Amino acid sequence: MLSINIWDFLWTVISFFVLYFVLKKLLFDPVHRFTDERKARIEAGLRAQREAQEAVQAKAAELAGLKDDCRREARRILDQARAEDEAQSAGQAERLRQESAQARQELRQELSRRQELDGQRLDSAQTELAAVLADRLLDAGGQKG
Repeated sequence: MLSINIWDFLWTVISFFVLYFVLKKLLFDPVHRFTDERKARIEAGLRAQREAQEAVQAKAAELAGLKDDCRREARRILDQARAEDEAQSAGQAERLRQESAQARQELRQELSRRQELDGQRLDSAQTELAAVLADRLLDAGGQKG
């Protein structure tokens, strides 16, 4: 038959609890503390990663906004430059038209003056030619007769 020795049983129970408390203090508590600290570090790292990701997304959104602002500013500057260029071109074209009209007017005046001079020279040349021709005719008529 099976007999149970009470002293062995008590000694086993006491040894079990002593071993349990020793292992708890020397092994389980440090392991739990290590795993808790590791878990806290991992959670802190994940939290920092989420915060960094959110910061990156916020900066990306801010950068996109700045990019849009820069594009709008560039378009505004280009539109303004085009408008100024068109105004300047229109002003230069008008100035060139005026200069051209003035030059044409001056050329017409010069042409008119030269035509008048040529007309006067022609009249004087005709008068001289008529006088020379009349002299020759009179000389030719006087030699015949």
